[in-house]
Amino acid sequence: MIHLKPLEDKERVAAYFAECGCEFSENSGCVTAKEGEETLGFCLYNMDRTMTVLRLSPQEDLMLADGILRSTLHVAVDAGVTDAYYDAAIEEICRRLDFIESYPEKRLALGKLFQSCHGCKDNA
Repeated sequence: MIHLKPLEDKERVAAYFAECGCEFSENSGCVTAKEGEETLGFCLYNMDRTMTVLRLSPQEDLMLADGILRSTLHVAVDAGVTDAYYDAAIEEICRRLDFIESYPEKRLALGKLFQSCHGCKDNA
C-alpha cells in the first residue's frame, strides 16, 4: 500500500531541497509517497499565505504524480491556503495532469482536488 504524507523531519526536508537544488527555508515542506521503506516519489513546496510547488517526482508515472500533487495541495487546503502556484520547472507535468488554472500567473487549480484524475491520461 502506498502512503502519502508530509515529512515532519525538517532535516530530511532540507536534504530533498538540497538534492533538487532548491532553496530551503522555514516555510519549506515535502510530501513523500512511500511503499514500505521505499520512497516512490515526492513533492517539494514552500507555503505561507500561498503555496508554491517547486518540484514533483516522478514525472513519467502520471497516476503517481497526480496522487502526490493532490496530496501536496491537500496540505495547503488543510492549512487554509487558497492560492497555489507552480515553479516553471514543473509546468509540463502540471499541464499533463491538467492542474493549471492560469499559465500567466502559474496558478494551480485547487478545485481539481475535488475531481477525479481522468484528465491525466488524456494529456499524456
